Amino acid sequence: MTQSNNRAKDPWTGSVKNTVNCNVGLWAGNSRYHEYTLVDPTQRGEISAFNGTGATGYIYYARFTCANQNMVTISWAETIARGGDWIASQCMQATNMRLIMAPGCTVLALHHVGIYTPADWAVLNKAVRDGDLPEPWFSPPSNGVTGNTYPFPTTR
Repeated sequence: MTQSNNRAKDPWTGSVKNTVNCNVGLWAGNSRYHEYTLVDPTQRGEISAFNGTGATGYIYYARFTCANQNMVTISWAETIARGGDWIASQCMQATNMRLIMAPGCTVLALHHVGIYTPADWAVLNKAVRDGDLPEPWFSPPSNGVTGNTYPFPTTR
């Protein structure tokens, strides 16, 4: 059995995150998610969606709803994969990791995040290819369980 861990302390992003140049509200039609809009649309916005200081080489993942997903990146990281509504980037420098909304970006609703080692990321990608996961992410149920790592067992 292979095991992988999501190291995000708040993978479901249930709490309001610290931001720069963003207003925060509840996503219309779904109060499970918070939505972020730019205060000044000519400037970028930052959302502290991760645990703070990044670990060089780790993969940072975020799933979100936004009209233009290409206007969303992760700071201090190189994008390694994108899906229809998610992004994964590898941390290049140990500094505060943030989700970045480019100038002009419209409303962003943050669904969930993950932090993985490259080995964990490989396990998740295999699980997606094998049809065991719909996206390269997992966490415990969103029932208030907290902690630093959540194991994802796979049998392949």
